[in-house]
Amino acid sequence: MKNMRVGVFGAGVSGIGAAEVLIGQGVKVTLFDERDDEAARKRLEGLGLDMALALGKQAAAGLRTMDKVVLSPGISVYH
Repeated sequence: MKNMRVGVFGAGVSGIGAAEVLIGQGVKVTLFDERDDEAARKRLEGLGLDMALALGKQAAAGLRTMDKVVLSPGISVYH
């Protein structure tokens, strides 16, 4: 999975945990979430994880560019 581009959809506890594991394995992670407010952005940037952020209602469209997608358990598959 090294050098694979993986999108993690959902920036809650599970999504961040998944991102941490993937980053530890050398995966290029983009964390997607529909929330895009200043507090959420600062919280995610403050984690110090080497990942890209894609936030906001339109961000999910970028999932199509990923090699794989991890869906956080808090997100419905019908979302």
